[in-house]
Amino acid sequence: MYKKMLVPLDGSPLAELALPYVRKMCTEFDLKATFLHVCQERESDSLFMCKSYIERIAENTAKQLGRNEVDFEAVTQSGNVAQKILEQADKSASDLILMAAHGYSGPGLWRLGSIVHKVLTASRTPILVVRDELAREHIESWPKNVILPLDGSALSEEALPHALAMAHTGAELTLLRVCEQPDLLADYPESDMPESWNEHVKLAVGGAERACGVYLNEVNQKKLTAELANVSTNVVLASSASEGIMEYAKKNPKALIVMSTHGKSGLSLWPYGHVADRVLMAASNPILLVRPRSAQSRAA
Repeated sequence: MYKKMLVPLDGSPLAELALPYVRKMCTEFDLKATFLHVCQERESDSLFMCKSYIERIAENTAKQLGRNEVDFEAVTQSGNVAQKILEQADKSASDLILMAAHGYSGPGLWRLGSIVHKVLTASRTPILVVRDELAREHIESWPKNVILPLDGSALSEEALPHALAMAHTGAELTLLRVCEQPDLLADYPESDMPESWNEHVKLAVGGAERACGVYLNEVNQKKLTAELANVSTNVVLASSASEGIMEYAKKNPKALIVMSTHGKSGLSLWPYGHVADRVLMAASNPILLVRPRSAQSRAA
């Protein structure tokens, strides 16, 4: 699935936190990587330094992996950073863009940084966003778990091939569905009912969990059983999908979250939809965002 990867770097320590992930992905998938440094207008007089920097990164990566240097291209451009990243992804026919982003470093969407946010908004190429919090940890065992949130829609299931590809590195794949808490009567007539209030709550919660679990089991049996043996299903009850995903991810800090997104374009402030956007902003886990083909065709 992954043959070519684009890695934008700006020379900062934050951006270079992506490099351990680059080496991991190249090792697991035998990827060819293109390292891109975009000099902004104020840096145009130092184009030579930008070129030297990105060539050194490509050369060092090839040496560390014992690979041929032609597998690691170094590209230097100048201009609008986000636009050049998107153009280079198309030009190099990249299957994946890998970028590091801030974690909890500011309000709202600026936690991700303006460049990363702009690329996420417009990219048709899947994007792996890695966080500084996890990138400092030992990378060899990553990912131990791949979390694939599903909501019962065909749109969410378009991320299945990507989750499978990442799980084939030896990770466990967890199919996760978040269901709303069941409605419970505040004036439950306990004295007139065969079950106590606690039993009533337990039965209602159990029923909701089973109903959501039926769908996950169907996906596992119909689409994954022949592909991957190490699959588990998990149902979480929460007030919102994003809250449930984030709470589960906190318990699995080394897990990779793989999500489909609506990828809506236009004037919407939240181009990736309510759920994916909230998870992207708040979770510290690496996140692979996949823009479904149906969403791409609508935006084209």
